[in-house]
Parts: sequence; structure tokens; C-alpha cells
Amino acid sequence: MENRSSAYVETILQGKLVRFPLMSGSTCRIGRSAESEICLPDGSTSRNHALLECTGRGMPYLSDLGSRNGTFVNGRRVGQPVALHCCDLIDIGHYRLSFHDTVAPRKAQSSSCCNARLRRTEGSAAAVGRARSRYSVAARGRTPTRTEEGRLRER
Repeated sequence: MENRSSAYVETILQGKLVRFPLMSGSTCRIGRSAESEICLPDGSTSRNHALLECTGRGMPYLSDLGSRNGTFVNGRRVGQPVALHCCDLIDIGHYRLSFHDTVAPRKAQSSSCCNARLRRTEGSAAAVGRARSRYSVAARGRTPTRTEEGRLRER
């Protein structure tokens, strides 16, 4: 029997959309090291930044490996291993990755995330900060204050 999975992670590298298939029962290192299965060559990414574990029976889990800049899933910093669901957005350094699983159902609150565009911000941490700020305000289910709106427009 082949070790196939319907799950994959995609991101934009050097202006091209790149898809990384995830095999069931395997682990996938994410970082700037050339030995990483998902290599994100940028100074904002640690050599061994995060680990994606695809268990044979359940949801894949994402863990931060003690990186300096952190790993974020849907705008929340990863402290402990986090189960990934279809259309979850992963921020690592200046990169945004999108997790997809064509078999597993989407979470109800993340159905609009599948339409989100992936963008690699060429050396612009401010753009990633803007995206995280907008997401975190919207995720709380409230309208941004005037001060928050002003800050978001300035960025």
C-alpha cells in the first residue's frame, strides 16, 4: 500500500506558488536550512523553525522548535503542538503558508480562509504585521477601534 496523503502545504517562493505534499505518518521540518523538507530561505526564519507531524490516523500537528520569531497559526502564536485544519494559515518569518486537506472537512469559522491569497513579502515584516493585526482584530469578532484603524492604515 502506498503512503499517500491528501494533505499539502503551499506557499509562494521566489514568485511561484509551490506545493509541498505531506505524507501520512511522516514528519516535515520547516526552516531556512537546506536539509529542511520545506526550505524558507530568509533571515527571519530559523534553521530549524517548525515541525509538521502527519500522524497516520488523525490531524497533522505543527510545533514551533524554539524559533526566535515564532510560528503563528491563524494569527495565534504556537506554544504547544497545534492540530491543523483545512485552510489554516501558517506564518513563519516573512512567509505565509496555507495548509490544505482535500479529504478532511473545513472548520466552520475558517471557510473563508481558503480564498485567502498567499503572499511572500519581499523583506517586509511590516506587511506581515499588518496582516496579523487585521486578522487578530477580526478573529476577536469585534470592530477595530479608531486608534487600531489608524495604525492599520499607517502600516
